[in-house]
Amino acid sequence: MTDVMTDIDMTGINMTGINMTGINMTGISMTGIDALADIDVAALDRRLTAMERSHPDQGALDVLGFDVELRKAYRRALVARDETASYLVDRHGWSYSDAAQATCGHREHAGRMHVVVDWARTPEHLDRPDAMLPRYQHVAGRLRKLLTRTHNLAVHALPSARIEPYLPEDPVERLAHCSQWHRFVGTYADSVLASRNLYGAILVRHHDWGVHRVAELAGTDADQIEVAAAAAQHNPPSDADSGMLRELAAVGDALDFNARRLQLAGEQAVRDCEAAGVPRAVIEAYGVQLAG
Repeated sequence: MTDVMTDIDMTGINMTGINMTGINMTGISMTGIDALADIDVAALDRRLTAMERSHPDQGALDVLGFDVELRKAYRRALVARDETASYLVDRHGWSYSDAAQATCGHREHAGRMHVVVDWARTPEHLDRPDAMLPRYQHVAGRLRKLLTRTHNLAVHALPSARIEPYLPEDPVERLAHCSQWHRFVGTYADSVLASRNLYGAILVRHHDWGVHRVAELAGTDADQIEVAAAAAQHNPPSDADSGMLRELAAVGDALDFNARRLQLAGEQAVRDCEAAGVPRAVIEAYGVQLAG
């Protein structure tokens, strides 16, 4: 079990999950010999290491897209693991304690495994499920560690990335640049915080965590967690990870910081446009509401 699971987790096994927002996370057939054969964790690790060593300007550009790719792979690993555990319990007579032992190494986490297995789809057939369960758990655990590193990179690279050297000299072009990037950062921040709220609601819904405790971990209000309650009913218990909850809250803060920087740069661009006599209609075309 990773450190991120020690103080939090309902799942006992490495049940850290990701938000489904914006990603098609539908079930994946587990009938093949290795459902995760195409996920090259070592290659992902090398790419992340290169980002960590790059200048923050570049790291900030690369890390968000990489996070989406990584979370998608992680979700696949969780699906593979959960469905294999379900198959072993339903078709091979494994107990929940057996499944817990094979994943997290703690038979006493049988109750937590029970919640996950009962939710998961049981495949019609699996090859060598007893060998593949620890394999899938291992991949999920490695991907989860990469996700923590990715979120740490985002938290440090985003605020450190420079804005000024990339701002065009022309005030209209600068306004367009700031407006475009402000929308992108704002949209991504909304997605990250929606993910955070969903994870929190899953902890409440499936694992009986108190909503106020979850909200405190997430750095938000309880009503933000409660808003995601309906969605939590339709998301698997293994998508619950209070470590991810905290990580995404920190990424959201970093994105908000950059959004504010872009907003200030855009406001300066508006002033420069007005000083240069740029028509009001041109300025307002970029979403600016001018006084008067």
